[in-house]
Amino acid sequence: MPNLQVLADRLMHILPADGSQMPNDEARTLLGRAVEAPIENEIYFSVIALLERNGEILRGRGRGGAYAECKHRRRRQRLGSDGSRRAN
Repeated sequence: MPNLQVLADRLMHILPADGSQMPNDEARTLLGRAVEAPIENEIYFSVIALLERNGEILRGRGRGGAYAECKHRRRRQRLGSDGSRRAN
């Protein structure tokens, strides 16, 4: 099983880039497929806590909970460090 930071990086690639919410059960399932191993609740919510602490994701609403990528993170990815637009 990869460490929490690796799982967090994978989860950030799974969450919708447009900032829309993804339910926990869907995100956890997709994360498990990405690492080819089931993700236990304790591990999944440790990854979520790490990303929340780092300001990478926001808690959303919905049955079973949901998360979305933070708006400032999406903006930072589109702009270079000097504020200029980067090619995608």
